[in-house]
Amino acid sequence: MAYRAIGFDLDNTLYHPETKFLDALLPKLFGFWQEKHKISSEEFYAMDRAYKKIYGSGLKGFLVHTPDLDLREFSLHLAHQVSDDDYRQYLRPDGELQKILSEIDPHIKKYIVTNAPLTHTHRSLAALGVDHRVFDGIISLDTFGGKFCKPDPEVYQHMVQVSGVPAHEWLFIDDTLENLPPAQQLGMHTVHISPTAGTGEITRDITYQFPRVHHIKKIHGLSKAWPLTTHNSV
Repeated sequence: MAYRAIGFDLDNTLYHPETKFLDALLPKLFGFWQEKHKISSEEFYAMDRAYKKIYGSGLKGFLVHTPDLDLREFSLHLAHQVSDDDYRQYLRPDGELQKILSEIDPHIKKYIVTNAPLTHTHRSLAALGVDHRVFDGIISLDTFGGKFCKPDPEVYQHMVQVSGVPAHEWLFIDDTLENLPPAQQLGMHTVHISPTAGTGEITRDITYQFPRVHHIKKIHGLSKAWPLTTHNSV
């Protein structure tokens, strides 16, 4: 299969979930949602768990149920509550990741597709030592003014429109299973990033499954710099 575009999720995909970075961020977001919904910390975490089951993302649930959300206000809250030191504490420079991204065939377009604000994306990439210019674009929460995020179909349709690449020539990579079916329904090939890859626990109709994003080197045709190995789809 000759791919012409790749979409990379950011959090828990470009870096491993063992960093616990998102777990560290969640309490720092509590103040923002508490003010919007007038809820206790117990209610906040209960809502987060419930939204993850319904929408595949706690953030998605809060967005849906906060119609008056000011994205700029949310981004500023995140910027003020999470310091650069916080990012550097949990995310370490990943030279191998930078090298892999740089070695992908230049004719293949690369995008970050994240539910996070743009400021968080840039700060995360900086902490990881990844040059944002290696990507052709960043599709973030800001792209849709906070109205849409994965797994909304509009996100995947936008990926096709902005890239000019048909869905069947896309490879979409994400750690959240709920974010993959809309991509598959559009015709995209998918990669699930999971620490349990290879255990037989995943039954979704995905194309590939790897424990870390670095293993995309096993996918034939993404780079002439990588060994010509064949990896069977799951």
